[in-house]
Parts: sequence; structure tokens; C-alpha cells
Amino acid sequence: EKVEITTGWQGDGLILYRATEEELADFKKRNIPVVLLSTEGPDAGYRRVLPDNHAAGCAAAKHLMGLGHDSFAFLARGETLYKSKQFIPGEQRTYAKERLAGFQETLAENDFEPTVCMLPGFPLWKKDSWKKVERAVYDFLSDLPSPCGLFATDDALASVVLRVAE
Repeated sequence: EKVEITTGWQGDGLILYRATEEELADFKKRNIPVVLLSTEGPDAGYRRVLPDNHAAGCAAAKHLMGLGHDSFAFLARGETLYKSKQFIPGEQRTYAKERLAGFQETLAENDFEPTVCMLPGFPLWKKDSWKKVERAVYDFLSDLPSPCGLFATDDALASVVLRVAE
């Protein structure tokens, strides 16, 4: 059953991936507790519950080095375009930057340096955008040595990598 969280809704609280400034202001006015699960977008003073992205980058580097790779690459959707500019106003995604830092630092401790690709922003609400993402990923993968330990920073991008690599 679909529940509308409008001005008449009175629940115990919300766990949200992202919300607009207007939504958060409304929840605050109605004293509705909110926990946000994304590094991006407004927070209106509400708490965020986030993974340790730096540690994730370190873990990815250690895993790929443990597989015996000596060439490494990092792939992220660095900038994402949204219909609502307040979620990411034309800047690099926070989690991508944090994961890259951990990845690079751990590799550097072992005298490795990854090839880095921060994809440009694509308007993902438009019909052909994911095809453009696939093309950009294909171009990036085509230039990498084989074998290469690749860290794709999120599940959506990893699924694109698998399709393109196939």
C-alpha cells in the first residue's frame, strides 16, 4: 500500500535516502525525526548514517592487491546531474572522493598508482543517459591494461562495468 508522507502524515520518524530542503523543513516543523542515508543533498541539521567510505577504498585496494594485480583502476560517477540541483549542485560526489582517497593511499603505500576515471555528469532521468554511461565506461575499460584490478565505486556502476566487459 502506498503511503503519502504529506503534511497530514504523523509517523514516528523517517529513514530517507535523500530529501529536498522543503521536505526536511516540513518534517522539522512537525517534529518528525529523520535519519538520512546519503552523503549528498541537504540535511537541515538531521543526522546521517553513512559507511566509512575511506575504509571501503582501503579495503578495495587490499583485496585487489591480494589477488596479485599490479595494475589498478578506479571508476566513479564523479558528478551526477539530478532534476533537483540541491542534491548535488555540479560537484564531485562525496562518497566517490572519499573512496578514491582510501584506494589511492593504500595503493601508494605499496608503490602503486591507479588509473582514475571520474565520469562526467549524465542526466539519468533522460532515456538514453545510461547508454552514454555505458559508452564512457567502454572507452575507459578499453584503455586499461589486462589484467587490471578495477574498483567501481557503487553497485549501479559495477553492473554497467559487467555488462560492458561482457
